[in-house]
Amino acid sequence: MRAVAIRVSLEYHPRLEQRVSPRTHYGLTLRLPVGALRMIGRIVAWWRAKFGRPSAVAPSQPCEVCRQPATVFEYRHRPGGVGQDRQFCERCARRHLWVPRPVREGVVERPTSVGEIPVEVERVIFDGRYDEQCLVFREVGGSRRLLFVTGAFEAAAIRHALKGEPTSRPLTHQGWVDTVAALGATVQSAGVIARRGDTYFAEVRLLHNGVSAVVDVRPSDALMVALRAGVPFLFVEPLITADSVSEPEPA
Repeated sequence: MRAVAIRVSLEYHPRLEQRVSPRTHYGLTLRLPVGALRMIGRIVAWWRAKFGRPSAVAPSQPCEVCRQPATVFEYRHRPGGVGQDRQFCERCARRHLWVPRPVREGVVERPTSVGEIPVEVERVIFDGRYDEQCLVFREVGGSRRLLFVTGAFEAAAIRHALKGEPTSRPLTHQGWVDTVAALGATVQSAGVIARRGDTYFAEVRLLHNGVSAVVDVRPSDALMVALRAGVPFLFVEPLITADSVSEPEPA
């Protein structure tokens, strides 16, 4: 039986959230029958086609500044209006694409007697070099902004919802909202309620026959439910105070 030797190199990043980090390499040699190798190739192709990273924008678009191939894409949402797509190469993105840089320190636990501030998604930023993408929130009627990091799938779904693009079948979070309605309940709001280190905690608030219920969810899921249900997305005031920046966006 014919066999093929494959040299596999594994890369370990001590801290995944760091864009540049020390790397440790490990080597491994596998001997596989040719038939098994072909089968693996078919499985990999199927997996990429079905579950591969969603493409938010066409990857062949040029940078709007220097016309080099773009790697960073921004969707700027305008409630009630037409959003704007922009694209930059890595160098031009560093010069022309501003994001808030809050300093997140300590723990912000859920308060018991303070208000909540509605926010809206101002921008979704995709960087094709990384799995993590950025959301920029802005205080409704205010100038404070927050930066959130989320996965590529979540960012693409959020952009899709913001643009109101039609789908042939209901997507996951629309299914959640429709299930709540089918059970006779309504989604009242969704919000981010606490932070411990770099981890945020969120919830969705429901109402059924006059009885309130709270569901613990990830912030990205809370945001998607709020967008699909058309209800406010909120941050508790201490989080806005601790994690937002107020300087205006450079012209």
